[in-house]
Amino acid sequence: MPATFAKASEEVESLGKALAINYHLDLESARVKIDYVFAFRDPETEEPALMQKGHRVLGVPSIVNLKNRAKGMGDCEVVLDGDAWNDMTEDQRKAILDHELEHFEVKREKKTGDFLFDDLMRPLLRLRNHDREFGFFDNIASRHGNGSFEIQGLRKMFSEAGGAYLPHLRNQLPDSMTAKGQSVRVYALSDPPKDEPAEDPPDEGATVTVKRGLLSKLAEKHAAQEKHDQ
Repeated sequence: MPATFAKASEEVESLGKALAINYHLDLESARVKIDYVFAFRDPETEEPALMQKGHRVLGVPSIVNLKNRAKGMGDCEVVLDGDAWNDMTEDQRKAILDHELEHFEVKREKKTGDFLFDDLMRPLLRLRNHDREFGFFDNIASRHGNGSFEIQGLRKMFSEAGGAYLPHLRNQLPDSMTAKGQSVRVYALSDPPKDEPAEDPPDEGATVTVKRGLLSKLAEKHAAQEKHDQ
């Protein structure tokens, strides 16, 4: 039996409305109608309700076509993992909804900037891609280190927008974090601290300890740079 679906609760609609007013004004101004749906896993197989490229996802955005709009459906749709939703905190629920809403962009006329509408006078939409998206294999990062596109992608992400991420990470890790088989070294994201020499990537299956102190140093570095830029 495939995943089952149900209309999302009024709580979801209210939360989505508040997020649109605060962060997605184009959706509000163009009066975009958004349908929210819960997807629930098959109890017999226990497979996640929503999957993309073999991985579980917590939300899937899509644009409703003209035919279904004519039937009374919304202009776009957000399908949420209903099983995961029940276990989420309030902050997590806001974050996943905000993420899905960020995908929707109202089309505008290039010269005037006015909203564009379809034959039903409903706003035309497009799906916005993620700011950053790249495939990542732990084994490749381990074997090829800084030569791998995995590490290069991480390095670029932290160098371009690390100030947005690191402050939220610096106090979220234990004093040390050890994982069997973990291949990615934090040191590969930036130059090693002066008091700790650079090391070769560990062998596959090695035990690696990641120190929180390095994340703190990186966070402080980015915070200082942002303050200097201001």
